[in-house]
Amino acid sequence: MSDRAGARVGVAIVTHGDYGRAMLEAVRGLVGAHTLEAFDSIVIAPDEPRQVMAARIREAVGRLDRGAGVLILCDLYGSTPWSCCMEVGQGAVVLCGVSLPMLVKLASIDLGGTTPEHLSQVAALTAQKAIKMGAP
Repeated sequence: MSDRAGARVGVAIVTHGDYGRAMLEAVRGLVGAHTLEAFDSIVIAPDEPRQVMAARIREAVGRLDRGAGVLILCDLYGSTPWSCCMEVGQGAVVLCGVSLPMLVKLASIDLGGTTPEHLSQVAALTAQKAIKMGAP
């Protein structure tokens, strides 16, 4: 856990296209805007140059780091945005497969006094538990 008073983990959502922002809007409607102060969405355009993409991700991570690191939620493992996220460096943890259930969970818990590693485990477990199959 973080030992810096007032330190909080930031959450960056990196997606191909605008659906990360759309998920944040949905979360805002479900749990309230005040819960998303440490969250931001980075929209990756289809033909965006890798260098530009990497710079925007680094900038967002730097802006979101409130002393306890940043959890980066990426949409697609092995993609160019994922590769750029993996290059961010210390203080950041990358988790692929961003989903609405994990964002609702992260927005509903205290991001202070924890680490990006711990939050990645919480988010991954939440996403796994949210996958259900039903038949009419």
